[in-house]
Amino acid sequence: MKKIYYLLITLAISSLSFGQVEVFNLAGGGAFPDGWTATNNVTTYDIDRGSYFLLDSGDPSDIIVSSVYDLSAYSSAVFNLDLATFGSGDNNSATIEISYDGGATYTQTETSAVPTSSSYIDGGSFAVTPSAQVVIKFTNSGVAGKGNRLRNLILTGAAAPAPLLITTSVCATATSVRLTGPWWAWNPAGGPEASDNGDGTWTFTLDPAPTANMEYLLVVDGVQENLIANMANGGDCAPVTDSFSYANRLWETTAGNVTNNYGQCGASCVVPVITMTGTDATVTVGDVYTDAGATALDDEQGDVTASITVVSTVDTTTAGTYTVTYNVSDGALNAATQMTRTVTVEETLGIDDAELSQFTYFPNPVNNVLTIKAQASIDNITVYNMLGQAVVRSTPNTNDSTVDMSALQTGAYFVQVSINNTLKTVRVIKN
Repeated sequence: MKKIYYLLITLAISSLSFGQVEVFNLAGGGAFPDGWTATNNVTTYDIDRGSYFLLDSGDPSDIIVSSVYDLSAYSSAVFNLDLATFGSGDNNSATIEISYDGGATYTQTETSAVPTSSSYIDGGSFAVTPSAQVVIKFTNSGVAGKGNRLRNLILTGAAAPAPLLITTSVCATATSVRLTGPWWAWNPAGGPEASDNGDGTWTFTLDPAPTANMEYLLVVDGVQENLIANMANGGDCAPVTDSFSYANRLWETTAGNVTNNYGQCGASCVVPVITMTGTDATVTVGDVYTDAGATALDDEQGDVTASITVVSTVDTTTAGTYTVTYNVSDGALNAATQMTRTVTVEETLGIDDAELSQFTYFPNPVNNVLTIKAQASIDNITVYNMLGQAVVRSTPNTNDSTVDMSALQTGAYFVQVSINNTLKTVRVIKN
């Protein structure tokens, strides 16, 4: 007569070290966990023997079937058991069958070690593939002979490692944030892309987390951050550095999740400060304007003067009011407040000097030699190109003089003439 036992018990899942979790642990004998079934096909003895479970041999043998377990959250799983013999006859192993579809089919079959006495032995360790519908069935492998005494039936799952989260703040509007590093051959488009959190932060999810230390840099809209100056000025966010040609971030396996800021070591977005050299300027039509420039300092990168972008509208050939603007951003995309210089170009020099008013020059345009005639001795003649660079100088100390412009390139030039410490500048075209 077949006896089927539906035994109910609440199973406590306990955590082990190193991320191991006991899915079930049956010491042997007593009630089974919820959903387990025991089929007593060989009725001589009950399956529950108080201190162990008995699987008598037979055709069919006694059967124990587990409930359905969801192991999909684990990275791996292992089943272990201890067993010994019961009764007389030949020794038999236990058969362990594993189903991954809730018990509809059993596609994995394992055989335990063969016990030879009533002393318990390690029956074996069997890998179970994590899935959502795992069922394990136990039978005696023999149709005759000794029974199997089972105890310490343990299924252990290895918890999947938590992903590594890197949350990056960007001080400016961005459309794409990526990682790059040696793992991606330093390709700015080769590393993983972060998800936009919609609040100026972006999150990388590396799942599973790397198992080795990771050297990396951040890339925003295709531009790889440069932290060399930050480290040279006392930063600590890029420890892999030679202080002059590279400075790379480093995530270590013991570090856990990370928060950082693109292009900087600090957490706040501080803009650089531009300081103009000098003040607004006034020049006369035809004069050469040389801008005084500006300097810029950043809280992390230090001197960023070399990165200033200068835009000038100054045209000294036409009277009017013009501007020179200065802009700079640091490596974290913090944009400085624009500084503006006003340059006024006046119509005349306002000089009444008689000698200078009778100053003449010809021809204009000039092919090779420019002739200059004055009512007084000419002290100095200087020719400037449109960049404000002096390309010809002479000190005639005579009323009439010539300027050899044959070696100059075709274009416009400013000729500045000094007579009795009074300057006048004229515009000349070189053919």
